[in-house]
Amino acid sequence: MAEADDAGAVDEIRLRWACHPVAEIAGIGVQPDRVDLPLRVLSGGERRRIELGRALFADASVLLLDEPTNHLDKDAKEWLMGFLRGHRGALLVVSHDLDLLDAAITRVLHLEDARLTEYRGTYTQSQAARQADENRQSGTAERQQA
Repeated sequence: MAEADDAGAVDEIRLRWACHPVAEIAGIGVQPDRVDLPLRVLSGGERRRIELGRALFADASVLLLDEPTNHLDKDAKEWLMGFLRGHRGALLVVSHDLDLLDAAITRVLHLEDARLTEYRGTYTQSQAARQADENRQSGTAERQQA
């Protein structure tokens, strides 16, 4: 059954990637000659990149990515950031990679104490705005207590 799953996944990837230039396949770090191989013979890193490619090239209006830069080299990471900057749908990213967050996002939703706050801009800008909000709230609380 695993071989059938491998074959189906590779066929699906081939169909999707047939519409994308070789540069995009190589950009994610998968060499074009490796795309035709069964998943079971690929390294763990290659399989991870294949899965990332499946998500990116699915033409989805919403992308949910969990630590997408893990196991990517510098070139693949830069390619991914450019790809995500050009994505026109919704993007939900869980990442500890500040470069990715600053390059790829334009809005942060911060959830704390059952309250959702929206910040526009990069992750770094949202952190500065959140700190300013906290300082403002702290000053208001101090004035009310005085």
